[in-house]
Amino acid sequence: LHKLLKVLPLDDWVALHSVNLPEHEYKTCGEIDFVVISPLGILVLEVKSGGIQNKNGIWKTQDRWGKIHRLRESPFDQAKSNTFSLMERLKKKLPSELAKKIPFAWAAVIPDVSFQETSVEWVDAQVFDKQTVSTPNNLKQAILKLGKHAQESQNRSKGYTYDLSAE
Repeated sequence: LHKLLKVLPLDDWVALHSVNLPEHEYKTCGEIDFVVISPLGILVLEVKSGGIQNKNGIWKTQDRWGKIHRLRESPFDQAKSNTFSLMERLKKKLPSELAKKIPFAWAAVIPDVSFQETSVEWVDAQVFDKQTVSTPNNLKQAILKLGKHAQESQNRSKGYTYDLSAE
């Protein structure tokens, strides 16, 4: 994913890798795999490599050696809590009116498998699977779709959209 993000032809976008969160909603601290800052909003990407499975709400990953590991939370929940923690952190650092206007969205990136599972806990725009990250163009379309989701979510909750490139 890191290599693909480097070559994406998206002007006015910045991708940050391994962003430390010194304050987190419910953990001592947190770490965001990727934060994409774009004119559409701030997008948080949580990457889970290897195999991944969800059985009855229990999430597990399989590492490159075939060992199965149980996750403490779903990759979607991890991305969501990291997003809310980042939002709170930015509210403390940015002028209040600006912080309120920034759309946010999160996604789980599952680059090694085709992930066909559906749930009420996420929308299609929040799933980046093997197909999504197979080419720079596919990843670009997925990021744009997630950015649109951020805008639509902002629109539903605040009644308007905001273009960060206007600042």
